[in-house]
Amino acid sequence: MIDCNDEGATYAEAQVVNCTILDFLKKPNLELLPRFLPFDNSDCETEQINELIQVGIQVTTFTCGGIAIGGCFSHKFMDVKSISTFLSSWSTVMRDEKETMDPDFTIGALTFTPMDPEAYVPLKPTLRSTTVLKRLVFDSSSINALKSRAKSESVPNPTRVEAVSSFLWKHLMAVKRKVSDLGSVCDVFGYVINIRNRVKPPLPEGSIGNLIISEFVSYQKKDQEVELSDLVDLVRELASKLKDDCMKNLQGGISEVDFGWGKPMWTAIPYHTDMAVDSFALIDGNNLEGIEAWLNVNEQEMTLLEKDQEFLQFASPNPGIVYQH
Repeated sequence: MIDCNDEGATYAEAQVVNCTILDFLKKPNLELLPRFLPFDNSDCETEQINELIQVGIQVTTFTCGGIAIGGCFSHKFMDVKSISTFLSSWSTVMRDEKETMDPDFTIGALTFTPMDPEAYVPLKPTLRSTTVLKRLVFDSSSINALKSRAKSESVPNPTRVEAVSSFLWKHLMAVKRKVSDLGSVCDVFGYVINIRNRVKPPLPEGSIGNLIISEFVSYQKKDQEVELSDLVDLVRELASKLKDDCMKNLQGGISEVDFGWGKPMWTAIPYHTDMAVDSFALIDGNNLEGIEAWLNVNEQEMTLLEKDQEFLQFASPNPGIVYQH
C-alpha cells in the first residue's frame, strides 16, 4: 500500500550577496555549508514516520550567476546510490535526454519487507557535542606515495582507496589512544557497501532504498607499532570478504551529475557534526585524480592530527578548489 500526501519535496531558493562562487571556493568555509541546505538535518527527525521529510532541495545563486544545489535526503529511505540515481535521473530529464536510469521505488520494498511503522524509532544524535567535521585532500602524488609505503608481499598493489583508508585508520587509532582509554574502538575498521548487485537475483541499479550492509575487520596487534602495510592487508581482507570492488572505486556518481551547465565544480558533504562520530567518507577530488576525505571526529583528536607532521605530509586540510575549465 502506498500512502501519499501529495505534498511533494521541500524546495527553497537563496542568494549569496557580494560573493562569487570562485571567491567561495578559494578557501571553502565548511561552517557555512549547512546554509546551502533547505533545512537542518535534525529537522528531518520526528516521532511520526508519516511526517518525515524525505527530500529537500535548495538552489543558491551567487552574484556571478554561479549556482549551488544543496540537498537533504532521509537515510530512512535513501542511501548514497539512491541519491545519485535520483539526481542523475532528474538532471537527465532537465537535459531533455531520453536515456536515463529510472528510479525504481518498489523493488527494494518488495525484496526487503519494510518494518512495521509502529516499530519506527527516531534517530537520536550521538551524545558527543565536541565533534568536528573536517575536509582533507590527498592529491595524486600523495596517494602514489602512500600506495608505495603500504604495499607488502600479500598486497603488492594496494588501490588508492585502500591506501588512503588505511592511512586514516592508522592515525585515528594513534590519536584515539592518546586522548582516551577507548583506543580499541578505532582498532575496528568498517565499510558500508551497496548490496544491489549482491543479492540473488540482483536488484536494478536504479533501486531506491537503504540497500546497504556493513562489514568489519579488527587490528589485533595492540602492543606493537602499527604498520601501514598491516592495515592494508586487513582492508584488502575486508574487500575480499565483501567480494566487491568498493576498495577500487569510490561509489556515488554525484560528481558526474549534469543539469545542462556542465558537471559540478565541487561536491561537498555538509552533514551534521553530531552524526556518524568516528567516521570518514571518501569522495573523488574535483580533478577525479585526488581523494577528499571528510572526517567527523572528536575535536581534541582532530587538533592532534592537525599537528602531526607525518599526517600533514600527505593530507592537506581544506585547501582551495582548483577549477579546471
